[in-house]
Amino acid sequence: LPVVDGLSMLNTEVKFYRDWIAHPTDGDYWHRVEFDKLYGSFDIPVLHFTGWYDMFQGGTIENYRQMQDHAPASVRGRQLLMVGPWAHNSYSRKTGDVDFGESASPSLIPLIVRWLESVLGGKESGLFQKPVHLFTMGENAWHEYAAWPVPAAEPVKYFLHGDGASPPS
Repeated sequence: LPVVDGLSMLNTEVKFYRDWIAHPTDGDYWHRVEFDKLYGSFDIPVLHFTGWYDMFQGGTIENYRQMQDHAPASVRGRQLLMVGPWAHNSYSRKTGDVDFGESASPSLIPLIVRWLESVLGGKESGLFQKPVHLFTMGENAWHEYAAWPVPAAEPVKYFLHGDGASPPS
């Protein structure tokens, strides 16, 4: 596959990626790392970070949702989801050529400290009253919600056309 050839541009060996490509179908290789049936045993609070342009966004949001629904009761309400206008592991105000403004790149350290003080130190932080923190692109502002999916959200399907337009249908 060409995806394997592309690794040569990195000038480094990425063994795990080659292993993934070598196992394109479901089987024992993938079963050993499956955890989707184990959420009920994950007795740990989690701070879920992702971006709207993150290649792992779907999995991160699904992990948050599954932990809220299936983790032991003691940690269900101690999950926090933050989705910014970022790519994977990039928390800057710019993604590609788009500058989302200063608010797109918040100081994450104070949030992480508050979360740690709450889950490890038992300090009341108020973080879990509205544990879903989403950046709204276009408005370029953060909003906090009590649940995911956001109660007022409605999905919209877009269809790409040859003229570059993507009207909703």
